[in-house]
Amino acid sequence: MDLEDTLPAGVRVITIAPHLENGRVAVKLVIGALSDDSKVKFLRALEDSKAFSGIRVDGEKRVDSNQGQTDKVMLEIEAWYETT
Repeated sequence: MDLEDTLPAGVRVITIAPHLENGRVAVKLVIGALSDDSKVKFLRALEDSKAFSGIRVDGEKRVDSNQGQTDKVMLEIEAWYETT
């Protein structure tokens, strides 16, 4: 629910992989974005969220529109999720 609240138009979660690290929940995400603008809006919303911290972009990939993909950018992100 916390993640759903941060998704702006033009962004979708492709994969989400939560795991415990030292008693804390770390989340790895792969998101697809229609544009750089929607990607930036998502990152800002994630940073402004009280539920996520320590946000790190691990990778960014441009998607060739000739492959039939609607997403233009794919991001790999890791963040801490605060469960309280």
